[in-house]
Amino acid sequence: MRIASGLTQCELAKSIGHTQSSICHYESGRRVPGIETCHLIASALSTSDRKVFIEEIFPHPSVKA
Repeated sequence: MRIASGLTQCELAKSIGHTQSSICHYESGRRVPGIETCHLIASALSTSDRKVFIEEIFPHPSVKA
């Protein structure tokens, strides 16, 4: 979703006040972001044309994409 939005890990991290390594850990599954961070990421990935929901970024483990 981040890549489709045209953002690098560094750009996303800067826009939400986190580090690039945090974004890397979230994407690789080594760390799980808290709900506030999830909301920040969803907001950062949303555009005026499309609102992004947390479930799109972090699907429930039992839901297969």
